[in-house]
Amino acid sequence: VRQLLEQADAAVPGVGEAFDRLSSELARDGGVDVEEDLLPSFAGEAAVGVAPGRAVPYVTAVFADVDEEKAREAVARLQAPLIAALDPARTGQAPTFSTRRVEDVEVRSVRLGPALDLAYAIFDGKLAISTNPRGVEAAIAGDEDLAGIDAYREATAGQPDEVSALVFLNLDGLVKLAEPRGLAEIVSDFSADLARLRALSLTVQSRPDSLVTRLFLNIGEPEEADRR
Repeated sequence: VRQLLEQADAAVPGVGEAFDRLSSELARDGGVDVEEDLLPSFAGEAAVGVAPGRAVPYVTAVFADVDEEKAREAVARLQAPLIAALDPARTGQAPTFSTRRVEDVEVRSVRLGPALDLAYAIFDGKLAISTNPRGVEAAIAGDEDLAGIDAYREATAGQPDEVSALVFLNLDGLVKLAEPRGLAEIVSDFSADLARLRALSLTVQSRPDSLVTRLFLNIGEPEEADRR
């Protein structure tokens, strides 16, 4: 994280300073050192997903191989200073807390606004955080698997098995989600081309002296009318 901040600082000066300032405030008000107490708990893989919601899309992050005791303690101590930093006049709503159980897992959430209900749960060595409780519930249930989706299999078939990072975009679903929100009017001349987009995958392999990046774009066949 520190190396990433230094790289980001070179492109956008002030990012590292802002992170340090936030870390200092959290350490002072919540007694949690983000770099020393929280980040070391996340030693395994992590996944971040974006899914369509009723009002706005929501983001879910899941961290594997976490130290449950340390993560639970750190996250609990961070709640108060983070909530205190929020201004109800800006969010339009005073924070409200709730707790419920999903498959014997305790899910805690705090509603910060009409479209933002931050939730988290710690279970089976994982920490799941989402801007919508539905994201945490899905992580707990584990019903859907990317490996079972045709678009994912096709987009990642030629990628290496061991990677440092993998990005997958369901472009077909993304375009369909964006069309009712004005995309069709904005790019009307390219609607036929957009309809052919299926999926995109990007992988990064970290080596001692280099980064190897591979990009794959899955484009479907044009419709019969288009070919004519």
